[in-house]
Amino acid sequence: MTALEAQNPLMPVSELRVKFRGKGPTQAERLTQVGQFRISNAIARPNLPDLFYITELGPGLFAGELHEIYLEVDDATKTALRQQAATRVLRNPLPNVASIRTEVIVGSQSSLEMLAQPIICFQGSRMHSEVEFQLAEDSELTFTEVVGVRVGLDAEISLGNTFRTKDELIFVDRLEVSQNPLYGLDETWLEVMGGSGSYGALYHFSKNFAHHKALVELATSTSSSALEHFDLYTVSPREDFTILRAHAAQAEALVELFEDAAAALQTNG
Repeated sequence: MTALEAQNPLMPVSELRVKFRGKGPTQAERLTQVGQFRISNAIARPNLPDLFYITELGPGLFAGELHEIYLEVDDATKTALRQQAATRVLRNPLPNVASIRTEVIVGSQSSLEMLAQPIICFQGSRMHSEVEFQLAEDSELTFTEVVGVRVGLDAEISLGNTFRTKDELIFVDRLEVSQNPLYGLDETWLEVMGGSGSYGALYHFSKNFAHHKALVELATSTSSSALEHFDLYTVSPREDFTILRAHAAQAEALVELFEDAAAALQTNG
């Protein structure tokens, strides 16, 4: 039993376990596909890593359910993942939460670009997500998450991300959305944007320091009109790990921003 499994004794209602390998075309070895989540076939892209989509078969996440996702990128493999659609956390009057537990391993001389669609919350939505990344020292990771809220929303969303190498902890981050504030933002900020807003973060691990410079330049050069009343800044807890945080009126604006950032990282080698 892993540490994440010990934290939640519920039996999963769906399980997706995939291993990616290949120095040329990337192959997805589907170890387990049960329940709600599936992995698509590879989409070849010239001069870019092969792209796979994670799809949801159901209408959304229900309270009391546990979903498990395990993704492993083999050594010397480059892979890109996208969600096919936004994740909907469905209304439920019960105190139970919908849980997603994700473990991601990125091997030596490998890269993973894992860009998310928004998490859509409703009145009474309750969700807990834990993502744990195990990264080789010479690997690269780009990971994003986006969640939207509105003033007076009675929802509880908890997103926890842990990044580590074999020998050390890199960073632990958590986003907590309860009712309306986002990391201390008050209702005034949300009301300025029509009573709703979105929060997002891009996490990047790489020994290519041109990547981190590119993220800092993006944060300082993006105009406010692009994000419709935005707050955009970078945090670098260590020289090989940078976080790009952003707030915006529309979640779609953050998704587009992070896709542009990921493309810039590809351009920088």
